[in-house]
Amino acid sequence: MTPQKNDPSIRDGDIENKELFESTYLSWKGWDEGAFGTLSREQQVYLSAQLKDAECSIDQEMNILEIGFGSGKFLAYASNLGAKITGIEVNLDLVNMGKKFGFDVHHTNSLSCFPKEKYDLVAAFDVLEHIPQENLIAFVEQVRDILRPGGRFLARFPNGDSPFGLINQNGDLTHVTSIGSSKIRHLAEAAGMEAIFIHGESEPILAASGIFLLHRFFSKPIKAILNGFVNAVLKKN
Repeated sequence: MTPQKNDPSIRDGDIENKELFESTYLSWKGWDEGAFGTLSREQQVYLSAQLKDAECSIDQEMNILEIGFGSGKFLAYASNLGAKITGIEVNLDLVNMGKKFGFDVHHTNSLSCFPKEKYDLVAAFDVLEHIPQENLIAFVEQVRDILRPGGRFLARFPNGDSPFGLINQNGDLTHVTSIGSSKIRHLAEAAGMEAIFIHGESEPILAASGIFLLHRFFSKPIKAILNGFVNAVLKKN
């Protein structure tokens, strides 16, 4: 089943504020075609650490959906491991970039058009904070419906519990909802899922280099306590 393009009528659970995700957003984020889908060693180690913490192992048998694939780094990472990954975005320019580089990507703001119980893993890096709070339960319910039994939803978002999360939450016009550890647990329960992992994002020290290595070494203990980003893994029973 092929996802349809954006429906002008936005239903509960859909990603809103599409007008803010146009070309100016890409230039502000620094997402250009030349860097699409490229992965540094540090980024590869970083993504591996996120999946390890979440007890998710990508292999050739996995069906993965990435919501809001952005600059295409996770698309490339999962593809390199042989997984069957599909990506969706509300920004048409990013979708066109993804198609140009051979990825299975679609321009849509809804999950309602995807088959039920198809995916082993749904990933959403920096997506939940873009969704109005009143739509979050319906959105996670849609994620639950397209996951296979035992499938997992991996989400990263600015930490609403931490002062280090403020710059990430408030530095983007498209961020409309603040989420902390208690709220994500409540959200999981309300959507009929189980929160099995909630933690600050991994920052592998050995993947860094130069001054970034020193910064990460000294800042890691502090950020482990008050982290700017949080990863959460929700499981479909």
